[in-house]
Amino acid sequence: MQLLGIILIFLIILAAAYAASVLVGKTGNTYSMERNMKVIETLRLGNGQFLQIVKVGSRYFLLSVTKERIELITELEEEDISPVNAAEFSVPFHDILDKVKVKLDKKQKDEKK
Repeated sequence: MQLLGIILIFLIILAAAYAASVLVGKTGNTYSMERNMKVIETLRLGNGQFLQIVKVGSRYFLLSVTKERIELITELEEEDISPVNAAEFSVPFHDILDKVKVKLDKKQKDEKK
């Protein structure tokens, strides 16, 4: 009887945790749906120091961001912003896998010698 009680309490706690995570997930999505402001790019300069390009409406701003303050450096023209092409940074997985295979084969040959 005690075992059934413990299992029941566990299931209630599990259901409450699930409900809480769904609630937090839904409220988090509302913030990401904002369309008037967007961080375009962030460059880390040092410990807690960043440069950010932020789009507000149709205007772009270069900001200095630290733990203590945020400062406007300048307003940028749209022509100054070059779009980032994700394909430039992506490497096909099979290329990475081939490099790893070559290194493993070389390591195995070295160990046999």
